[in-house]
Amino acid sequence: MKVIVTRPLAEAQNWVTQLQDKGWDAIALPLIEIAAANDNHVLEEATDNAKRYTAIMFVSSNAVRYFYMKNQAVGGINIA
Repeated sequence: MKVIVTRPLAEAQNWVTQLQDKGWDAIALPLIEIAAANDNHVLEEATDNAKRYTAIMFVSSNAVRYFYMKNQAVGGINIA
């Protein structure tokens, strides 16, 4: 049986490798690309307002990665 992995390319290969190691005929077909926002204004606004909130909820590990990649020194925010 062929398995098509539609995760973004950066994540797909790990899935494909693991499935192939288990004997599956797996291939990557990344249908979306996850990247940082093109509009830095939105990111800057979110950073400027971050300290006003008690908590910030990210919906994915990619959201956290791209938020903090450009905001290495965002202080006062605890990631739980």
